[in-house]
Amino acid sequence: MTDPSPPLGALLATMRAGRTWIAALPTEAYASVTLLPGSTIGAQFRHHLDYVEALLVGLDSGRVDYDGRARELACERDPAVALRRALVLEAGIERHMAQGALGMGTPLLVRECCDAHAESPWLPSTVGREVAAVLSHTVHHHAILAVTALSLGLPVDVDLALAPATRRHRNQIAQGGSAIP
Repeated sequence: MTDPSPPLGALLATMRAGRTWIAALPTEAYASVTLLPGSTIGAQFRHHLDYVEALLVGLDSGRVDYDGRARELACERDPAVALRRALVLEAGIERHMAQGALGMGTPLLVRECCDAHAESPWLPSTVGREVAAVLSHTVHHHAILAVTALSLGLPVDVDLALAPATRRHRNQIAQGGSAIP
């Protein structure tokens, strides 16, 4: 499939890497309590899936409502539920990639809580900005997953927690080049 949207392709690849890692985890580790109370591998994975889902709904409606996330508790307690949800979301990304109708500059409205004591305003954004933000959010939650797994004594592929720019930088250095500014 040709990707008219490299950011969506990067998000899809990052999601697949996370799903593959979650699928290989011991089931009991998924909801194990860690150093930070309430912050299980399952809770972190569910949280990032919520953001991807909000993005996909917003790509269809023109309004990305990060405040209106589902926060499905079954998804953070049961890895099988989370893996099924991840596959559905990956299919949604693939659908948008295949359609190619949305340009990265397409305007969107976005809502995300910035103040726990005030109603969140709808703010202007673009498809590209939101895809990039959700990709960054996903990478950072993968890093939290990695640290959480290490705290439980589980093996982690450090590439899971690397941003695309960090991978590019390391590849450039490994090939004998200088860092990309």
